[in-house]
Amino acid sequence: MADYGLTLRYHVSQEQQGEQMNRELARVGIQLVTATGSGDEKSSPGEKESVEQVKRVDGLLLTDEDERSSEAIQAFCEEPGLSPASPPLLLLFGPHIPHGFADQLQKKYETHQAEVVRLLLYENGDRAVIGGDVCGYWVNRLRHLLAGQDVISLTCARIEADEIARAMPEYLAWKRQFYFQLGDRCDTSGARLDVVAKGLGMDRRIGHGWLTGTASCEDMLLLDWVRHQWQAVQQKTNIHRVTFWGMPTAWTPIFAYLTNQQKVCLYQPDPDTNTNDLPAEWVLPDKPQQALEGADLLVILQADKFIQEINLHHLISRMSHPIVIDACSCYPLEEAERSGLMYRTWGQNTNVWEWN
Repeated sequence: MADYGLTLRYHVSQEQQGEQMNRELARVGIQLVTATGSGDEKSSPGEKESVEQVKRVDGLLLTDEDERSSEAIQAFCEEPGLSPASPPLLLLFGPHIPHGFADQLQKKYETHQAEVVRLLLYENGDRAVIGGDVCGYWVNRLRHLLAGQDVISLTCARIEADEIARAMPEYLAWKRQFYFQLGDRCDTSGARLDVVAKGLGMDRRIGHGWLTGTASCEDMLLLDWVRHQWQAVQQKTNIHRVTFWGMPTAWTPIFAYLTNQQKVCLYQPDPDTNTNDLPAEWVLPDKPQQALEGADLLVILQADKFIQEINLHHLISRMSHPIVIDACSCYPLEEAERSGLMYRTWGQNTNVWEWN
């Protein structure tokens, strides 16, 4: 059994079991005991708990603001058997917590002596923000728990954690927008985007961490670019089988329409991606090597380590035609050209489709 430092109750519906959230919190020593609408409770996936362990919870986890949350908070704060040695913990986690909601809860449940904490976990898993009363019992418990998991944390006020949570996606979206606009200019000027980006990154105020490596459903400039490249290669050759390496869920209907005359293979590097709504005729291989076999065209939308580090001669040998549209700039242009790959990537206008 995993060594958990905290056990939190989490109210979900039968349809929403929060698998990804379970894993994120488990990595920092927090176990979830989910409660359905019927009042039944069960431990996190993979954990077998005794009745006594399931009933012993340290707090309540909240991921949004709705009527069910209010009812769960009220019931939890009035629950008999809570430890008198510590205040009831209300832990707010996830992207759907409204700005200012943490402070509103703290004020609302002051009479219950509840402690409200806003927790942010960063994507790489080794950094966190804890928003709450600096001297609070649960703030300190969380800080020590995260330190024991080698997670560096910043302790601040709840409203400051809210501002961090609100500003981060806005800032990241701005950086991605800048990157795609820069790539568009490089396409026009003939400059190589990867070289320009590396040159910018040499300035320590900028660094190289901002370079994009994957497509998301918000990147409409990138989507337009991929569609344009798809139409260009369609005009030059017959594509019978296309392999997509990753695909944002929101883009699926668009590419389903564009590829209605082709056999499609989709390999999703992220095993947690929902594949329920994909066209029934699409092939979904389990192994990455299978996805490349016999492809006339490879479209890289979400790069993983396998596709980034693959030997290009090995890649070419598995494909029927060595044609690649790469939205993630996986390969140096010179290496792709030397290998004989017909390669088009964002921000490097190689005129690769201009063959006779």
